[in-house]
Amino acid sequence: MVVHPEEQSPRGTMGRRRRRWREPAQLWWPLFAALGFLSWYDASWRIGLFTLALWCFYQIALIPAECRVVPLGGQPCAEPVRGRPFGCGKPHQAIKTDALWQLVRMRNPGREQPTSDPNRVTGQVVWSPDHRGDIAWSDRRMLMITGIGILLAVAGAAYGLVA
Repeated sequence: MVVHPEEQSPRGTMGRRRRRWREPAQLWWPLFAALGFLSWYDASWRIGLFTLALWCFYQIALIPAECRVVPLGGQPCAEPVRGRPFGCGKPHQAIKTDALWQLVRMRNPGREQPTSDPNRVTGQVVWSPDHRGDIAWSDRRMLMITGIGILLAVAGAAYGLVA
């Protein structure tokens, strides 16, 4: 059925698109286990380092997850995303970016500061608070562990280049 802009959809104005099939997260774990076993069996720290880097990449960019952004006074978002640091839309991505900057105890340098409008009658600055929302604790914990894993992988690769 083709819905024209002037016609009303039978589902109302808020239609949802169909979600694509995503592989379960458990499909990746046999690969990590096999690489870990190979690293242990071969006594190769390089394969272990590769496994760590692959796991970190999986956690940041490939894991099928939910958005789980909690806006101030709201409920966690259940929309699907690919990767832990990503939001389901622009507003949730902005909240998640701010929360990730807060995770390292810094303020988001890319967030623009509000300026006063000279044409405004009141002359007051419209602003938004520093803390606009949060991400789930489990996502914060996994992103901290992944960050440590990335630092270890980079340090191990640098050591491997000189040794």
